[in-house]
Amino acid sequence: MALDFLFQVVHLVIIMAAQQDAVPSGQIGVMAAMFGGGGLLGALAAPRLTGASGSATRY
Repeated sequence: MALDFLFQVVHLVIIMAAQQDAVPSGQIGVMAAMFGGGGLLGALAAPRLTGASGSATRY
């Protein structure tokens, strides 16, 4: 949970830095969409990666 909060803060800082550098809002939107797409791809790949490395915890 703390790691999720950290990633959200990092994304916010990146977006705020882009706004201060006068990056157009459309490009900031594309950046935000890429963050979401990367998170989705990571969520889809995680079960395969943990299963392949043998580090999956089973409850």
